[in-house]
Amino acid sequence: MLRCEHGVSVKLQSKKHPKTPRQKAAINAARDSSAAWDRKLEILRKEYDLIESKDKEFREKFEPSVTESNKRNYKSQNKCAILFLALCSYAGYISPDPFGEVKDRSIFCGWLGFQVLPCAHEIFNQKLTGLFALPGGTSCLKKTIQKFFLYTMKVKPLNKHWSHALDGKVPFVPSQKVSLHV
Repeated sequence: MLRCEHGVSVKLQSKKHPKTPRQKAAINAARDSSAAWDRKLEILRKEYDLIESKDKEFREKFEPSVTESNKRNYKSQNKCAILFLALCSYAGYISPDPFGEVKDRSIFCGWLGFQVLPCAHEIFNQKLTGLFALPGGTSCLKKTIQKFFLYTMKVKPLNKHWSHALDGKVPFVPSQKVSLHV
């Protein structure tokens, strides 16, 4: 505490971690985002568990990816991506490529890629958009979705045209070079 010349006590901020209003707002936004992904994960997990309990083929196909995401201690956003892809595959919105090794960290828990089915691209895009809040409008949403695919799912459009991939004209492929162990 410092007492200024007018006799008012002022608490000093720590020199190590000063928090400006902008920094505080960023911290609060990150906390809100994390909490939102936690809520989405809970919803997706319930839907996934319901299908998994009834469909042995679904469980055998997707459980290794889900288990690996839990072993890696992924954040909720990454776990949501795994469940989202599995649920979209089950619903017939996407067609996944054959799976790679789930332990290979250059790919997303075994996902080597997928293609949005052209007949289901509208509903896939609605579901995808529904994963994200719209604080920045559609231009921000477009970049957010692209980063979600590139950095979370580790996939990119085959021809670099996002609209073509989201419409089902070209597949999503690994964004990094992958060594295939056949």
